[in-house]
Amino acid sequence: MLTFSSYAVNNFTMNLSKLDEIIHAQMSKSAIPSIINDEIYVGLRLRNILLVDERQSIMRSTIYVLYMYGVYNISWNPAEMQLKLYEVSPHKIWMPDLIITNLVKEINIGYENTIINSNGFLYVVKILTIETYCEYNLKHFPFDEQTCYINIGNLIPRRLRSYGLGEIKFALRANEYQPNSQWNLVDIKTRYACLHSHLDYEVNCSRSDLITANDTFYKDLRYSINIKRDPLFCIYTILLPFLALSLMMPLIFILPPGSGERTTLAVTIILSFMINFLMLGAVIPASSVTFPDLGIQFLIATLMSASAIFLNTVIMAIYETKHTNPPPHFLRKIFCEGLAKVFMCKKVKNINIDSHLKENEEPQSSADGQWQLLCIVFDRILACGFSFGIGLLSLAVFQMI
Repeated sequence: MLTFSSYAVNNFTMNLSKLDEIIHAQMSKSAIPSIINDEIYVGLRLRNILLVDERQSIMRSTIYVLYMYGVYNISWNPAEMQLKLYEVSPHKIWMPDLIITNLVKEINIGYENTIINSNGFLYVVKILTIETYCEYNLKHFPFDEQTCYINIGNLIPRRLRSYGLGEIKFALRANEYQPNSQWNLVDIKTRYACLHSHLDYEVNCSRSDLITANDTFYKDLRYSINIKRDPLFCIYTILLPFLALSLMMPLIFILPPGSGERTTLAVTIILSFMINFLMLGAVIPASSVTFPDLGIQFLIATLMSASAIFLNTVIMAIYETKHTNPPPHFLRKIFCEGLAKVFMCKKVKNINIDSHLKENEEPQSSADGQWQLLCIVFDRILACGFSFGIGLLSLAVFQMI
């Protein structure tokens, strides 16, 4: 232990000058000092989340980082020195070569300070604005939770350097965290990541494993930030329009087959689905771990709308065509006589009175009436079928909430 009783003089400035010389001699940038317990303690506190970019797979945040470690042969008597803390320049002394291993870009260093106390412990405090890589799983978009990591470590294996890493319980303070308008912070957890010499992937481990295991070296301290999306904007702009368009799809087959608005309605619905699909594609990235369930439901609804246009075209073609032969007997038996009663479809009456005919219009035959009744029954069946399908699709959407 180095004391300053021999250097105690009345001039306070001389004491500070001597202290500065000893600190720089013991913590020269060219040599690693003797660290107490051979361990550097690291703490992290989240200030705010500025940006979550799923397309670029990055998270931009502001964090407080604290390094703490003790150095042998640097201590003094606070009463003799009349000094408890001493501030030094971090650019003139040795600093641990710790990095954020998943860093994409360091945008700004808002604050940096280095202080040594009378026991020889050095505290390094930094405020950083950084962008880190984060892999997003959008399967449950927009009701998803994401976990992003900030990894603090050293690329040199533990066995090749003279110090290890420990954790400081640097708790998140509610009055310091600034909420994000799109994401809610759920929790922050810390764990160690280890890599065995005979394995090619990381495993979870405790701090004791880092000390006792001979075939394990420490890689980094991993801070997992669990965030949950606020889905209100997506509900109003994507989800509710999607459900409204889906509920309109059975109306295509409820309108009379002879109405020209059926095709117009069907084409309008499918175009609206395509616009909604493009809005969804502008939010989610081009590639992700899994495709969103909502995107699959959009695709199913779009295919259903396309099939509705096809079926509507076939039914209208049959309905408007002049027929000389009636439908086959089994079709008349099943649809015109059986299902027509179930769906309460009225039989099309024959019109043979010439005074009711328009110019150049031929009287309607019995075969035409039977084919038209068949089309009406098919309309009712398709309306029920599409209503059932849209109900299942809507139920799947509500289960996501």
